[in-house]
Amino acid sequence: QTEEEMERFRCLLAHTVMATDIGNPEAAAGRLSRWKAAFGSEIDTKSGHENLSADRIATQKALVVIEHIIQLSDISHTTQHWKVFSKWNRLLFKEQFLAFKAGRAVKDPSKDWYKNEMGFFDYHILPLATRFQDLNVFKGISAAYVKNAIANRREWEERGVGLVQGYLEDFEKKSLVASNIQKKVQRIPSMIPTCK
Repeated sequence: QTEEEMERFRCLLAHTVMATDIGNPEAAAGRLSRWKAAFGSEIDTKSGHENLSADRIATQKALVVIEHIIQLSDISHTTQHWKVFSKWNRLLFKEQFLAFKAGRAVKDPSKDWYKNEMGFFDYHILPLATRFQDLNVFKGISAAYVKNAIANRREWEERGVGLVQGYLEDFEKKSLVASNIQKKVQRIPSMIPTCK
């Protein structure tokens, strides 16, 4: 209703959208810093807030919660049951692998998919899910996210190498079938007459 509210909403919306950019180290450091200032257990939540109104402190906390919600939503398959995680992991691999095969990506994801997923769990998913749990906003569901992420990491550690190999074999078979179909279609004379 006011210009100040509009600016606050605009700021929250921009931060929410930018929270999905997990590849930017400066942005990630800023989000972590905001979390520590608003919810970190080792920091007194009043320190650094002496000159801020209660409304402004609440807004900063809301921003941190919203950033965590959108980040977890962006990678929600990793905090669901194994069946959901493995389905979406396979589809993401397929998307990136096909982009590589089509020349739209420089790097072959199959070379380090297993290792990168392990790192993603250790350095992004588990810390994010744990911080989300520490927010004490969504108590029951946040505990389930942490539990599922730990279970998926463990399952990936045991089965991930074989799954990636299976992805590749499956895509190669499908690629061979598609290639054979394309060759057969090219041999069929066109039923549409050529216009002169």
